[in-house]
Amino acid sequence: MAMKCVLCGSTRRRLYLYIKKDRYIHKKIKYFKCHKCGLVFISPRPTKELKKLYGEKYWPKIGLVQALLFL
Repeated sequence: MAMKCVLCGSTRRRLYLYIKKDRYIHKKIKYFKCHKCGLVFISPRPTKELKKLYGEKYWPKIGLVQALLFL
């Protein structure tokens, strides 16, 4: 099942950019563009990898996971 766009909730998307190996998290990354609103996003979201890079202090008021999921 396709991940929903965090901006509009649509599941319609197209591959926008593919990176074979990211220089920070050392994994392949797929960027998708939402057909409805045009937002470009990563799927799946790399929550564990970003937590290692930035830590909880990067978003001190709401925390990393909440910031990524816009809760």
